[in-house]
Amino acid sequence: MTHPLAAVLTVLAAAALVGCATPIATDPATTPEPTCVDGRRPGNLGAGIDPATGTAWVQAEGGPLCTPVAVVLTVYRVPDTWDGHGFNDTAVPQVALAHDRGTLAGTQRLTLAVPVPGCGNVQLDLYYPPPQNSVGVPGTAGFIAGRIAALGGRCRPNPAPTTRPTTPASPSPTTATQPPTVVPAAPPPPRLADTGGPSTTTWTAVGVLLLTVGAVLLARTRSPGGPS
Repeated sequence: MTHPLAAVLTVLAAAALVGCATPIATDPATTPEPTCVDGRRPGNLGAGIDPATGTAWVQAEGGPLCTPVAVVLTVYRVPDTWDGHGFNDTAVPQVALAHDRGTLAGTQRLTLAVPVPGCGNVQLDLYYPPPQNSVGVPGTAGFIAGRIAALGGRCRPNPAPTTRPTTPASPSPTTATQPPTVVPAAPPPPRLADTGGPSTTTWTAVGVLLLTVGAVLLARTRSPGGPS
């Protein structure tokens, strides 16, 4: 006859073997989702800024971004009154010189760039939009990261363009010119009057001929034996 305790142990052992062979069902609702970070929290973003080149990068830290976020990079002109000890009352007011913006998503590294001057003091800020054209004592709204730096000596202001009075140009001296000398044309040689009849020379010859004939006839009439 089987001892009651042995029978109980046998049943328990069989149940244990069945439990090991059957997988334990899990609730899908309790399965952890992949971890993502909120990009609207500046603490979830890492960044680097180089004021000398005007470049900056920003990237999610702790996991991919849950949703894409827009980011702005601005370079500001810092007054010459800045004491060189970080952002303080002497570094404001600041005026924006240029903006760049982009959208950060997932685990990508977003790079932005703005042109920087070759002199004076500047501040480069990464922040959430909209772009800001000036900065006062409270600083940049939606600030993510920033760098302030002296790039060189004071920038010389551009001189105001000077307009010289326009002097009317004096007329160039004119050289008196003599009127051209007109040489009178030589008078044409005298021409005989053209009357359509015999010339004077012809009439003279006729007169001489008649006188000669008359003299000859007169001489014959006076000579002896001539016609009476």
